[in-house]
Amino acid sequence: MDIKISKTNKELSSVGGLVLFKELTNKILPDSIFTLKHLPSLKSGVRRNVEKFKQLLFGFHAGAECLDDIDKLSSDRGFNAINSSNSYSSKSHGDFLRSFNTLQCKELNVLWIWCKTEI
Repeated sequence: MDIKISKTNKELSSVGGLVLFKELTNKILPDSIFTLKHLPSLKSGVRRNVEKFKQLLFGFHAGAECLDDIDKLSSDRGFNAINSSNSYSSKSHGDFLRSFNTLQCKELNVLWIWCKTEI
């Protein structure tokens, strides 16, 4: 892949580098790899739970240190473009994180170890 630099009149964001991180994440952790044994079964369904999980990953990678920082990031046009869906609120993320049980946390760790060996 060639990288080309060009001028633009578009608004730039400090989180523009997340595009590469998103591509890597989608190759290492495609949405299809997640099941109910990895993520909580909430009313919103597995697809939205994967979106929430990945939005947390992108947020923490962009420098968010807490859930309130994710709320601040949601006003960044670049961060919203990366998430390609609505940005979830800190309350939604908090509810999501509190819904994990111990087994799901262990299964996510196993999934992460498996992904690292596949790289």
